[in-house]
Amino acid sequence: MGTIKTYTINHGPTWWECQVAIDHSFIVKVPVPESDQPEDWTMEKTMREMIMHWTGGAGWLKENDGDITKTFLQQLAAEIQQIQCENNYTLEGVIEEFVNREGWWPMDGSCGVQILEVEDFEFLMNEYEVMEEQQL
Repeated sequence: MGTIKTYTINHGPTWWECQVAIDHSFIVKVPVPESDQPEDWTMEKTMREMIMHWTGGAGWLKENDGDITKTFLQQLAAEIQQIQCENNYTLEGVIEEFVNREGWWPMDGSCGVQILEVEDFEFLMNEYEVMEEQQL
């Protein structure tokens, strides 16, 4: 049994939340070019590589005082929200989307990370404020 920790990530301005479990003892087998033997990466190294894959990753990590887990989860939560907004997906759709999402691995637990819950977004027309601008 691994070292599994569960995290809740909250987006303060919208009160949106998701819940993610990470098996911190999980070893990821990474293919090595021109080799038959994959390289073993710890979960921490894997999350760091995911962060650094994106432009701005080093800055995000620095903003979080080098906290790899926090930075990874913030990045993941933002990606989940983007997927939900683009596609109106619930939990199942979000998890399925990550199977082939560029820069990510599956988030179904098979690679050490599992999205457990996501709050649904609901955009109600009456929540949008319309303001007429003054003509110059």
